[in-house]
Amino acid sequence: MNSFPVKIVSTRQETPTVKTIGMSLIEEQPYTFVPGAFTMVSVPESGIPARPFSFSSAPSDSNLEITVEKTGKITTALHNAKVGDTLHLSAPMGKFRLPEKIDRPLFFLVGGTGIAPVRSMLRSLAAQDVGPITLCYSAREEEDVIFQDELLTWKQDQSNIRVAVTLTRASQSARNWELGRFTKERLLALVPDLTESECFLCGSPEFVQSFIRLLVEIGLNREVIKTEQWLQPSLE
Repeated sequence: MNSFPVKIVSTRQETPTVKTIGMSLIEEQPYTFVPGAFTMVSVPESGIPARPFSFSSAPSDSNLEITVEKTGKITTALHNAKVGDTLHLSAPMGKFRLPEKIDRPLFFLVGGTGIAPVRSMLRSLAAQDVGPITLCYSAREEEDVIFQDELLTWKQDQSNIRVAVTLTRASQSARNWELGRFTKERLLALVPDLTESECFLCGSPEFVQSFIRLLVEIGLNREVIKTEQWLQPSLE
């Protein structure tokens, strides 16, 4: 497997447990990916096996970015890494991607850090004349919402992206987001054209499987539901 050395050029604390790491290639060589792709990331000399992380940046962004929740050995090593440190990436891979021709409404339903590859997709779509696009994002508390500022910008300024964020564990009203869970009734109220949409699910295995069942119950064909799920912390 080809290895691409990169230098960390930025780190940004998104939530108490999530960081976005910006990287640039050390050597001048072609490195292109499609929105939704992931890469195997390794920390040199750590002895920790490489783990897959989705790109949270768009291909057109100036730097490569991954967004990492601190859950295990490699994620802790990445959280401890500093600007100037070196990481190794594999070639991009994965099948969680946008269709080549977008001729249907797009619906994204994500939980937690499942927002990472979807951010890559939405940043790519924001400049295109496509729509409607709906993002439904489930987080626990308001402090757990990743990319808060960007989500608010999309909600307020991007007319072709509808954004709904709900908090499942918040005990009191939040400043910017709603409370509760995405139910069948709530999704249909938010997305009247849901059964005609191309759907993208990303989150924990439990999140993805439960919403596959719900979307099929609503009337979507399983073939139009693309999915991506992350490894459980115990598997790191």
